[in-house]
Amino acid sequence: MLYRLGKVSVRFRWFIIVFWVIVFVALAPFTFRVSANLKAGFGNVATESDKAIELVRDDLGIAEATVTLLFSSDSLTVADPRYQQEMESVLTSVREMPQVREVVTPASRGDPNMISADKRTAYVTVFLDTGEDEAMNLYPALKERAQDTEHLQVWSTGSIPIFAEVRDVSESDLRRAEMITFPLVLVALVLVFGGLVAAGLPVALGGASVAVTLGLLYFVALGTDISIFALNLVSLLVPALMRILGDWNWWAPRFIQRWLPRWYVPD
Repeated sequence: MLYRLGKVSVRFRWFIIVFWVIVFVALAPFTFRVSANLKAGFGNVATESDKAIELVRDDLGIAEATVTLLFSSDSLTVADPRYQQEMESVLTSVREMPQVREVVTPASRGDPNMISADKRTAYVTVFLDTGEDEAMNLYPALKERAQDTEHLQVWSTGSIPIFAEVRDVSESDLRRAEMITFPLVLVALVLVFGGLVAAGLPVALGGASVAVTLGLLYFVALGTDISIFALNLVSLLVPALMRILGDWNWWAPRFIQRWLPRWYVPD
């Protein structure tokens, strides 16, 4: 089967080349937009914990997504008017976001446990009127509003910031790995084949296959939920499946196999 496929590929080589160039050109622009359609979290999974979250949100009115803002100062205490003024300035900007349902501060709750023992650090809980996936997409805008002030350092923590940053690091690490791997592979292939053209062809095909796969992933994600972590798997998915399938990679329907002899080219 592989022999026949090779001979057919030689006979229709220009058609095959033009076809895949068109596919690459059509899908390559979507490679850089695929992450916008992927889910930042883990999607809608019908687990007991996920159902419990829905009950807490719908029946008890407790926000599913929260972000904790931590305020700290090296020179001021929480009771200092300048501390209060700068913290309120940050929180006013956060409250202006339409997705923010409620902001709970030590003063509004009257809870001394929200303030550290040295009175220089306090935390605030921001309740968002969104699900976890939407909250992770919203987090960069919230973080932009919660910036350090003259006397206060502001940190954000909680599950939403952690998962959002894991997503961003995962995506950036994938790009960095590809930028490092492809040149190393090219150098190794030059040493093996002894020529730049022969070495560059597998690298070019590998890069093009990743780009095409990511482009297809963009359109698949329009119709179904796909995790952002798929970006780490997509470059390994095709060779892994080919390894698993073995000889089945070259399977074709019988009517195509009957046509193959007509397309043979002489040895």
